[in-house]
Amino acid sequence: MLFRSKRTYTVKNGCSPKLIDIYRSETHSDVFNIGFLGTFTPWDGHEKTVDLYEEVKKIKKKVVFHIAGPDVEKTIIYKQHKKNRDFIFYGNIQYSKLKDFYEKLDAAYGFNRIDRSKNVEQSALKLLEYWACKLPILSTAARGNEFVEKYGIGYLVKEDEMNNQEKFEKAVKRFIELVPEYRKNYKYAPLPRTWRDVAEDTK
Repeated sequence: MLFRSKRTYTVKNGCSPKLIDIYRSETHSDVFNIGFLGTFTPWDGHEKTVDLYEEVKKIKKKVVFHIAGPDVEKTIIYKQHKKNRDFIFYGNIQYSKLKDFYEKLDAAYGFNRIDRSKNVEQSALKLLEYWACKLPILSTAARGNEFVEKYGIGYLVKEDEMNNQEKFEKAVKRFIELVPEYRKNYKYAPLPRTWRDVAEDTK
């Protein structure tokens, strides 16, 4: 027998206070470092990295993609770019080492599926961690990612932009152009929720 609650309350994710960084405006070098950290699920859009790389290369002469997560060697990204010096693959990263990984980056991305978010309210942990570490965020306009545009800390790729190569190219170019602005906007953006917040809401 299936029971349906008349009232539901969604408790959104939080992230570790140890990750929450002070505002930083500097870039690392003339190399643009962009990263992805995830579990390479069918709904996190990691396969789009291949297209993203081609578009970023058109804009930035020097770029390094930092890709981290368990079983990374099984992904299409690794299979296509394991010998490419523009890619560094990390495999699984211990939580205590996450901040070291994020500090290498100038921006980060995660293309969680928009169609899935119509049925599942998302609060992608990787995006909250990017937010906590003050990284400009490139993601999709999936439900749950609204904070990225609300606080002006990144660009949300719309469904038609994801499905059209020309529009996707323009979206990536727009993101790259605005990275300095997104970084500045972190002066005014609030801090993300912590695990304590989540515990209090759950209680």
